[in-house]
Amino acid sequence: KAKIAVKYDTIGIRPVGKVPQTEATPIVATALAAGKALGQTKVETGASSTDSNIPMSLGIQAITIGGGGSGGGAHAITEWYQDGPEGYKGPQWALLLVAALAGMPKSITP
Repeated sequence: KAKIAVKYDTIGIRPVGKVPQTEATPIVATALAAGKALGQTKVETGASSTDSNIPMSLGIQAITIGGGGSGGGAHAITEWYQDGPEGYKGPQWALLLVAALAGMPKSITP
């Protein structure tokens, strides 16, 4: 029988950061308002490992929002995404959020 060898390498380091997940945080409040303006009735908040960790580790408020549609099995070979009838809302949400934050210069500082 053949032998199998495994080598572990670090392929990424994401420093941690945190933005309070409340409406008292300008970037979160703006994201929730933008989602509501698009008719989103369920917007989840919570912590996870995303590219938002880099700016947060530098003291810059950052969040990650959904891309519209639905999906599952993140980062697995069985990962899937279905655009569905509301997949267009993700890009609209991002555009509305960026436009709203552009008028709030202090919203991006800690």
